[in-house]
Amino acid sequence: MSERKVEIVGTLNRLIVAGTGYVGHHQRFVEAIRDANAKKEFDNKSEIETAKHLARVGVNDFASTIPAFNTANFQYSALVAYKANNKPCLCELVGSTGFQPEVKRIDDLWFTSMGSGQSITDPFLALFKTIFWTDGPPDVKGGIFTAYWALKHACDVNPGGINIPIKIAALGQHNGRLEPWMLSDDELSETQDLVQAATEHFTSFRDVLLGKIESTKPPTAPIQ
Repeated sequence: MSERKVEIVGTLNRLIVAGTGYVGHHQRFVEAIRDANAKKEFDNKSEIETAKHLARVGVNDFASTIPAFNTANFQYSALVAYKANNKPCLCELVGSTGFQPEVKRIDDLWFTSMGSGQSITDPFLALFKTIFWTDGPPDVKGGIFTAYWALKHACDVNPGGINIPIKIAALGQHNGRLEPWMLSDDELSETQDLVQAATEHFTSFRDVLLGKIESTKPPTAPIQ
């Protein structure tokens, strides 16, 4: 869509809203969330209660102009990041499953993607979870690094459907408090450099496979 797919909504208790599907539905969902947030409807709610209210706000707005609203055939989905109990939270709302909320938990499957590139990015994120984040979710810098590389990979292999420029919003400690922000061009450029350096590091392992250099292994701890 030509509209922004990632937006920060609100002034105080701000949320990140990312959507995929019809542009009009995304516009409506963002405005409905903006209005509910201005009325402080998300204040002092738990993680799951906030997720449920996000779904209610969206479904009520969509149903207002669709007399026989059927979420089973609904072509819009969203990801919403927010803070509850002073911690970052992520909620997935998928149109084809009734726009019912699913909270992503640290002890479960804590990453997700959606849209036309999902078949590309889901396996990529799963691979990175196995390589980098076996002990749990990354910190904010690691999350940005992973998201950027996944998006770059999707752009590289599916240029007809997913294109640059890459835009990323993050929720974490920023300016001394837990808040969302859009990454600046400098932050994106720094992340791009990290991805390039990591790519070159992976590429160099080819020489190990070809037998040109010996594989380096971490030192073995002495037997006590």
